[in-house]
Amino acid sequence: MLPLLYCAAKYLGLKSPITYNLWNTNTVPKHDLKYGMNFAYGGTGVFEVSSIGPNVTTQINSLIKLIQENVYTPSDITKSIAYVSVAGNDYNYYLETGGAVSVNYLNLIIIFS
Repeated sequence: MLPLLYCAAKYLGLKSPITYNLWNTNTVPKHDLKYGMNFAYGGTGVFEVSSIGPNVTTQINSLIKLIQENVYTPSDITKSIAYVSVAGNDYNYYLETGGAVSVNYLNLIIIFS
C-alpha cells in the first residue's frame, strides 16, 4: 500500500513530508510544512513494544501538540490524509512476552489491522 501512496504523491507533484524529528531541529523552512509531516518511527508499535521509540499514541500526541502550537490549523487537518500502519511489532511483542498481554490487547490489534 505504501509504495502506491508514494507513486500517487509523485504523480500529483507532491513532495515527501518532513519528519517530526527534523522539525524538532528547527532547521526546516516553514514553507515545507505544506507537504505535511511524517511521525513514523521504525520498530515501534501501536502499544509499548520492546524497541525504543514513541508508540502510535505518542506520535498522535505530537500532532496534537503541533495543532495546539498553531503549526497546523484545524483547517489544515481537514484537508489532510493520515496513513496508519499496524505491522508485526505489536504481534511480535505479544509472542516475546509469552502471550502474557491481556486479551484486550489482541482485540485492539485486530481492530486496527
